[in-house]
Amino acid sequence: MGSSDKRALEERLTLLLAHLLKWQYRPARRGRSWQTVLESQRKHAAFMLKDNPVLKSQLGQILRHAYAKACMNAAREVGLDQEVFPRKCPWEAAKILDEGFYPD
Repeated sequence: MGSSDKRALEERLTLLLAHLLKWQYRPARRGRSWQTVLESQRKHAAFMLKDNPVLKSQLGQILRHAYAKACMNAAREVGLDQEVFPRKCPWEAAKILDEGFYPD
């Protein structure tokens, strides 16, 4: 497994997590574009994990890094203080990748 694969998965998960946070914390701004990003990033991440089992074994670490970045990005994009978000990711990997999951 190359470090580029790991970085690519982390970038996809960062975008996915940022949109999940925005979805939960700014419900008035939910729209089709956010939903499209969630669907797309979930599919790409699932394909990457399927094609590269080593990434699956590192998923916990990758998610921790991605969540930290996602908090920063989501806060900046929707004008919230980063401290509003939980310090630790509130969702497990299976839920994050679940195509039917949209936080309330």
